[in-house]
Formats: sequence, structure tokens, C-alpha cells
Amino acid sequence: MMIAFRLALADLRHEKLMALCTTLAVAAVLAPLLVLAGLRSGVIEGLRAALLEDARAREIVSASNSTFTQDWLQQIRARPDITFIAPRTRALAATLLLERADGTRQSRVELIPSDTGDPLLAGDAPQGEGLILSTQAAARLDARAGDVLIGRLGRILEGRRETLALEFRVQSIAPVSAFARDGAFITLPVATGLEDWQEGRGTLTTTADLRTLDTRVSFAGFRAYARQIEDIPPLVAMFRAGEIETVSRAEDVAQLLTLDRGLSRLFFIIALVGGIGFLLSLGAGLWANVVRKRMSLAGLRLMGAQRSVLIVFPTAQAAVLSVGGALLAVALAQGTAAAINAGFDIATFNHKLCDITLMHCVIGVSFALVGALLASTLAAWHASTTEPFDAVRGP
Repeated sequence: MMIAFRLALADLRHEKLMALCTTLAVAAVLAPLLVLAGLRSGVIEGLRAALLEDARAREIVSASNSTFTQDWLQQIRARPDITFIAPRTRALAATLLLERADGTRQSRVELIPSDTGDPLLAGDAPQGEGLILSTQAAARLDARAGDVLIGRLGRILEGRRETLALEFRVQSIAPVSAFARDGAFITLPVATGLEDWQEGRGTLTTTADLRTLDTRVSFAGFRAYARQIEDIPPLVAMFRAGEIETVSRAEDVAQLLTLDRGLSRLFFIIALVGGIGFLLSLGAGLWANVVRKRMSLAGLRLMGAQRSVLIVFPTAQAAVLSVGGALLAVALAQGTAAAINAGFDIATFNHKLCDITLMHCVIGVSFALVGALLASTLAAWHASTTEPFDAVRGP
């Protein structure tokens, strides 16, 4: 077989213009496909990364007070498409007036029950009676980790107005993206303990007493986080089927997934049309080359060459031309991608607009090679029909 490869390469060196034109034709078909694949990857993956980095994009929150039992919450927590779920107390009981010990600053914060694994807290979690303040609340209170704040809570019990003052220690400050308003992440026992006291169940004198009030078997709401953004629409549909209204970014996610499917279909159609054109063009060129070289191929048969040598001849040429064209296409596509990215502020998008990966390049070269081998099939068959006496008979 090596003689067939050497003959094929020698013929390409002799037919430099034909080889150059075929190589450019392969590159002309493949380069736009690589650029389109890079644009799809850059745009879609950029949007997807932005949603994944923002934990709130995967957040699903119950829209109104209802009754959610511990068993129901545990069932949802066990689902493979849920990465975290935390109960919520009633909206009216989910606020607390915090102020500095010297009384110089105060802020009414939203109380957010949390636990280990909360996507909003980037690995942090409230412990005991500690508070994790949102960035805005910390700035308003001028509070830092370790500071002691006074939490004031009121209730009306049997016609009497009662006010409670408890000390809370600031455990840490949440990331800016965790909560955009004045808020405080607390443990579930603290949240339910405060709610129980407001509703007249039990007495409180210190913050530690909050844990003794927690006798909760059901909760008014929840906030859950999907494992990936593709899980959000079906989860929202599942909750809606159970007559549970939720607030989420399902519409934004659905639009992204629709855009992804649309670009995928567009890429497939363009790749199909380009691929057919590539096969026809390369196949016609190889067929014409075999026809022009029929006398030379017959001479090889007359000198004792096997049919396999004639079959390998156009196949080897197709492989060399396709790989050369594919490598040229990769270079052209990378240059085009660099020009596209240079024309946009990547820092604004936080992602390349056109991102041609190594996998794209490998697939492109493989596509060109497989396509070339398919295109050479007819030419190889035609070459195999060459007989030794064709050299004597002439054209």
C-alpha cells in the first residue's frame, strides 16, 4: 500500500494547482462552519455561564403562604434535579429590626432561613444564633463580622403590646450577589422560633431560647434551587401541576434554551448544505482526476500493480487534501474569531463572543477526513475498473 501513497503524493506535487484549488475549496466550506460553531458556543455558553454563576437564576420560590410539611420538603430535597431547598416562614414574621448596640444605626431586614449548602452563600452557612448579613444591610448598619446587633421584635398578645430585644452576633457578610436588599441569613430554628413567639407560642428572654420554641412540622413556604438551568422549566411545571405558584426565572431560561435549539438547527442545516457541497465538489474533482489519469493507472496495472493500489490512489489523495484544507480552515477560523472578539468588549460579556474550542477543531478535521473518504468512494471504484489492456487500447 505504501507505493499507492507515494504515487498519490507524487501526483499531488505534480498537480500543484489542482491540489491548491481543492485545498482552498475544503477550507472555504469548513472555515465558516467552524466560525458559526464558535459563535454558537460563545453566545450560548456565555449566557449559560452567566445564569449558572448567578445562583438566583436557578432559584424557585413559593409565591404565597401555604402549608408544606417536613415530609413533602424531604421528598423535594431527594429529587436529583434539586440541589438545595430551605423552608420559609410566613412573610409577616420574616422581618426583624436590627440596630447597633449604641443605637446609632438601624435597619429592618428580611429574615432568610438557610443551611449548609445554600447556593447563595458560596459555602458559608449560619451557625447557632449567628447572622449572615447581606452586603446592603451590613453597609446600612456599618456592621462587620463579630459585631453584636440588637434585634427588636413586637407582638400583640391578649390585647397587650409586647416588645422583645435579643442580641445577635454578625457571623459574616454574604456575597453581593446573594441578596440585593437588606437581609439576614439565619438558621431555621431561629426563624421558626421568632415566628412562634410572634404568634404567642412560648416565651423568650435570650437568643438561645429560640431553639426551644421550634416545634414546627410544616412551613409557609420554601425556596429551592435547580441543579442546572435546564431543570427549571419542568420543575416549575411540576409545582404548577400541584397548584403551587412559584416565582422563578423560568421564562429567561426557556428563552435561552429556545435560542440554543434554534442555533443548533441553523448550524445543522448550514452544515448539511455545506457538507453536501463539499462531498460533491471533492468527489467530482477526484473522479475527474482518475479519468485524466486512466492511462497512467492502466500502465500501473500492466506493470503488475494490484487493484488495491488503484483504489488507495484517489483515497489517499482525498485524505491528504481534506486534512490540509481542514488545517487551513482551522487557521482561518481562529483568525476570524480573534477579529470578532477584538471588535467587542469581552470584559462586558465576561466571555468570548466567538469561542472555537479544541473540540470544534478536532470535529472539523474529522468531518473533513470522513467526508473526503466518502467522496473518494466513486473515484476509487472507477479506478478499480481500470484494466491492463486499457494502456494498450488507449483513450
